[in-house]
Order: sequence, then structure tokens, then C-alpha cells
Amino acid sequence: MKSEEADKEASVSIVIRTRDRLEQLKRCINSILEMHYYNYNIVIINDASRDGTKEFLQEYYGRDKRFIIVNNNKHFCSAHALNLGVRYSAGEIIAFTDDDAIVDKNWLKEITAPYLNDAQIMVVGGVSYVEDTDRLYGGSVYIWGCNMAFRASIFKGFRFDTNLKYSHYYDEADLINRINLHNYKIKRIDQAIIRHFAAPSPYRRLLALEGELNRIYMDTKQISLLNYYCCKLYRKLGKTLLLAKDLFFKERQISLCAAAKKAAFLVYVLCFEIPIKAKIKHIQEERLFKKFQTCAPKKSSGNLNKRSREGNLL
Repeated sequence: MKSEEADKEASVSIVIRTRDRLEQLKRCINSILEMHYYNYNIVIINDASRDGTKEFLQEYYGRDKRFIIVNNNKHFCSAHALNLGVRYSAGEIIAFTDDDAIVDKNWLKEITAPYLNDAQIMVVGGVSYVEDTDRLYGGSVYIWGCNMAFRASIFKGFRFDTNLKYSHYYDEADLINRINLHNYKIKRIDQAIIRHFAAPSPYRRLLALEGELNRIYMDTKQISLLNYYCCKLYRKLGKTLLLAKDLFFKERQISLCAAAKKAAFLVYVLCFEIPIKAKIKHIQEERLFKKFQTCAPKKSSGNLNKRSREGNLL
């Protein structure tokens, strides 16, 4: 029965990046295994966890053909982990969720449905709720990294940007924005549901500052350096230093000397590191896209009911 159902479904690789959240990861995996869907495998990127995640995954899923487990020995930015997940994926659709999320039983069925009906759709996002409430995660209707899926072929022309290193924020927003700017079709559906149980983590205290740096970098890729230095830099510099002041003095109570060093580093990042890296990366991304565009048409010719080449199915 499962084999017959799988033949009718799109093959999907589900990518989960995880770091020191073993208990949350267990809940996430269990919710995936209980879904009403059969043609999928799970790619777990263990980003140098130190809480027994590696040993748990090896013991319980190391021989399970449904799982591909990648263990990083060193912690990288989230975009690096997401790119690794894409590299090890075999499905014609690549779906992403977070280790602290619980997916609905019909999540994959709903998030893959648009691909079966429209060959031009490249990105589909579902609805993310805060835990067991009816509140939207993030308070908005944007596509979040904990609930999104891409046609695998799009990654021949796009990558998650590893220069978004200051925070785990905006890596998916940057990618989806670039796909949208090149006029590929993106869809959001209310039926693909996950519930996000945002786990406590030290990085959340720094989100206001480091998330702002990622956002500035993302926006800078789309404007000229002249525009950045003449119109944007003064405003961005002032806002960032105010965020840093509030964070360092109110929460950390660090010395004036240490605060001055951090402020000087932020000035360097905003005046040199972000604009230069952003423009270089933009050129590299456009070259990759043009290469992809010359090799394949925008309309997908893949058969979404075809089995995965790797055979990593449930």
C-alpha cells in the first residue's frame, strides 16, 4: 500500500539543520514520521552539536535508508548548513523545516500539491504558527525557513548566501527575494502547516543587532555602491550603533573600552565589509544564474511522480 501511494507522490527530501537541540529534534523527527506521505527522505545537518545529537542519530537512524545524516565537526553559518542539505538531497522537491518545529500530518501533501499543478512554480511556503496557538509565527504572512519547499532544479542557478553570517536571519528571505527578482513563480498556501516551538538559545539575545547586519547586507546587494555610501550608510550606521549601545550596556554591562572596540568593529563592517562583499557576491550570483539560464528553460520538464534516483524512500 505504501509503495502504491509513493508512486503517486512527488519525491521529497526534507532538510533539517540542528545544533544542540536534541530533545526538540526528536519531536520534529517523530512528527515527520507520522505524516500521511510516503515518498520522502530526511537530510539532517548536525552542525557540530555537543549534546549527544550525533550519537543519538547514529544509534537510531544510522542504518535507516530514509535518513541521510551529515555531521559537521565545526559550526558554520546557517546558510552553509542549508547548502549542505541541498547538496545531499535527492528529491525533486527539497523541503525545509526547523529542529524546533512540529509538522502537520498533511504538511508534505499540501506543500507539494502546487508543484503537481503548475510546472512554473519554484517556491512554496506554508503557514507557521507559534506553538499550539493561532498566532502566526513572526506576526506576518511571509515565507519562513521552518516551512518552505523548492523545486530542486532551482538550486542549479541559486544558492543560500554564506556571507549572511552575522545571524541565522534572512538567509531564506535573501534566496527567495533573488528568485522572485528573476520572475520565477512563488506561492504561499494556508494548508501546509507547522507549529514552531522556538527553543531558547544564546543567539536570540543578539538577534536585533546581528539580524540587522544581515538585513543590511541583503539589501545592499540590490543597490549600487554609490547609492549605499551616499544615501544609506549614515542611517544604517546610526541605527546599528544605537542597537549595539542598548545591547552591550543594558544587558552585558561591559566596559567602555570593550564597547568602543565593538563599535569600531561595527563601523568597519558597515563601511567596508558589508558593501564590498555584497557587490562581489551579487556579481557571482548573477553569473551562476546566467549559466543556469543558458542550460535550462524556466519551465520545469521534470516528472514529479518519478522516484528518487537514490531510492531513499519510506
